[in-house]
Amino acid sequence: MSLGDYYLNGTRLIDWNFALGESAEVIGDDTRLLSGLLRRDVVARKKNWALSWECLTESFDGTYHSYSDLQALGTRSGTMAFIRPTGTSTGTTNTKVFCDPPSAELQVRKDGTHVYWNVSMTLREA
Repeated sequence: MSLGDYYLNGTRLIDWNFALGESAEVIGDDTRLLSGLLRRDVVARKKNWALSWECLTESFDGTYHSYSDLQALGTRSGTMAFIRPTGTSTGTTNTKVFCDPPSAELQVRKDGTHVYWNVSMTLREA
């Protein structure tokens, strides 16, 4: 495993035209007190990742996830492992995530034989 590789459910995510966004979801509640002060109770902070590809193939040879693989993962009810680089010399971090079904826009190449998709999907920390 290379330091720059991303894995979902044990298979490497292809890095062709790949984009990744990360956000945090705060689980808790804000309450305004009678004195006017704001009180915040935070129970947990969970991460969400937005993944997208331009011109992702519909099927692959098993080396990377393709659009059909991502569709199947998006319908799973359990958690899966998302391994991503941490940006340091320590390597990677492994997070249990739920995968939302992907959305896609069809792209067809000029040769007419290969079908490609612009795909986006979200991973949510369990």
